[in-house]
Amino acid sequence: MARIFSFRTNFSSGELSPRMSSRIDMAAYENGAKQVRNMRQLVQGGITRRPGTKHIAKLSHTNAVQTASFIFNIEQAYFFIFSAGRADIFHRDGTQCTALTGCPWTASEIGSLYTTQSGDTMIVTHPDMPMQKIMRTGATTFSREVYAFEEESGGAPLHQPYHKFSVAAVTLSFSGTSGSITVTASADLFVAEHVNVVFRVNYGTGSSVAYKEFKITAVTNATTATATVRETLGGTSAQGDWEEAVFSTARGHARVCLFSDQRLHFFGSRDLPNFHFASKVSAFFNFDVGEAEAADALNEQISEDQVLRITGAASLNHLAIFTESMEVFIPKSDEATITPADIAYKKQTRYGSGNIPPKEFDGGVIFLTRNKATVREFLFDDIQQAFRADALNYLSEHLLISPVYFDVSLGEENQAEQYAYFINSDGTMAVFISERQNKIAGWSQWSTSGSFKSISNIADRMYLVSERDLGSGNELFVEYFDPSLDMDSVVSLTNSSAQSTWSGLSHFANQTVHVTSDRALFLGTFTVDGSGNLDLGSSNAVKNIQVGLNFTPTVETLPALVSLRTGPQVGDPVRLVRCIVDILESYNILVDGSRLLIRNTTDDLSSTPVSKTGHEEFYLLGWQNADQATVSITQDVPLPLTLNGVFVEVEL
Repeated sequence: MARIFSFRTNFSSGELSPRMSSRIDMAAYENGAKQVRNMRQLVQGGITRRPGTKHIAKLSHTNAVQTASFIFNIEQAYFFIFSAGRADIFHRDGTQCTALTGCPWTASEIGSLYTTQSGDTMIVTHPDMPMQKIMRTGATTFSREVYAFEEESGGAPLHQPYHKFSVAAVTLSFSGTSGSITVTASADLFVAEHVNVVFRVNYGTGSSVAYKEFKITAVTNATTATATVRETLGGTSAQGDWEEAVFSTARGHARVCLFSDQRLHFFGSRDLPNFHFASKVSAFFNFDVGEAEAADALNEQISEDQVLRITGAASLNHLAIFTESMEVFIPKSDEATITPADIAYKKQTRYGSGNIPPKEFDGGVIFLTRNKATVREFLFDDIQQAFRADALNYLSEHLLISPVYFDVSLGEENQAEQYAYFINSDGTMAVFISERQNKIAGWSQWSTSGSFKSISNIADRMYLVSERDLGSGNELFVEYFDPSLDMDSVVSLTNSSAQSTWSGLSHFANQTVHVTSDRALFLGTFTVDGSGNLDLGSSNAVKNIQVGLNFTPTVETLPALVSLRTGPQVGDPVRLVRCIVDILESYNILVDGSRLLIRNTTDDLSSTPVSKTGHEEFYLLGWQNADQATVSITQDVPLPLTLNGVFVEVEL
């Protein structure tokens, strides 16, 4: 019999797909695991129990939600929770600021709203809803109104984008040049939704323009409408050079919005899905294209071999635009902004993306493909001088389950790692770590008692909405990930002297909870009474407690498939003799069901346990096929656990 060691010095490749079970030829196999659940990977290569969540509030409704961040500055950052007709707003410190009600977004639009924010202003868009402006009016107050384009002090002209939606041959003639007039089209044009839409007619000659505006007040039929003249018209005869407002109920509204390079950009609409509109520089409500000077507004079509429905945009060194069928970018120099004279759209890759906004991450932009099966990274390749869109989840494709939303953190409180969090349709979360410089990239899966619904990064704190049944049916809870917690929906309570009875746990009324103290002592499971009170018994008098819902972290190693000169030992019987785990400041660990003893018989049992650090040895039993020879490492109580590496001795 021969004995060898199988090393798992790091878990940087995360949980690998079941389809990788035979790929012992890949480095990912050496650095991966069969399962990584409710654990987060560390840049040093180890893994640790994922952070628990801190309970903030219970929402007053159970409607579908979509979340967004509003960062005025690090101290004044806010968590927006959009639902049908409203937006609940929480400060980063956990206090609820306000709730905006009477909002125009509907239940069917939640999940596909698009937001962008600059300073004290947030813009919200959806192709079936007029663009909205949310203003921060104070430290805890906000207002909402319909986004309005800038107009001259006299009321006209209105500086909005215009477009002629009909064929060029269609003309308009007028019954007068001022006041209330009748407008007649040479072909079917008008619909009822044209009421309150502004049109303009060009009475200029040659290259000069002289636009005059009128607003539709009533529609008689498809060729006849009543209008109010906003600027005296240049005549009543038929005119072919006319345009109407780009954004309206008749033509649809902006799909995507983005603040970038001192401009507000709108991308796409229902009737102009592949158009790009940008405001004048430093004038976010003025879309006047003027004479196409450097600071003037932009009104451009992205023309390729097919109509490109724009679904997202992001700005790094260049402005990247994502569509249903390809990815393009607008090149710009480091010294200059995008201008009407030099704007160009460069086709790059043909993967296509859905309605979930792309995010900046680890020096690139990550996006979810249209079929929601692949996460890709839009990254500039210096050698090819072009963007690539490499897949990030091919080795762990099973963890991505039709995501409904995602966001990223580039480093949270007391945490150096950067993660992307994907909320799956089944309520689990797929978590991706990336550290390009150290070649670390891997996936894990997180779950909770209930389900995760949405997540947003609020100034380096990951806020989320979860759905849980705590005795009153499924309800929505506002929480955030806190690395100092080891359970979910946690309430932390303290007292100056030790006590065994506690109050203030109303959201756990009549529920069984787990209780710890000092993140070192597990007190047990208890039931909170109907008034939110908790009795730990006289033997559990402590000064502080953390009360929450436990989750189970698990890492299972890949089979110890050893390659000998005769080939891999696939199908041959092997025995896992012992497992040595390298742990750091841990209080509880189970290795294939065997528990690490934290206390010794000589310890003072009235004192707080001391964590374990170093190599701990576990002996294993039984022969099994090599392709089934795995080691499972887990916990059964909610206490800190960090695993730096695993060493398994295998007998052949």
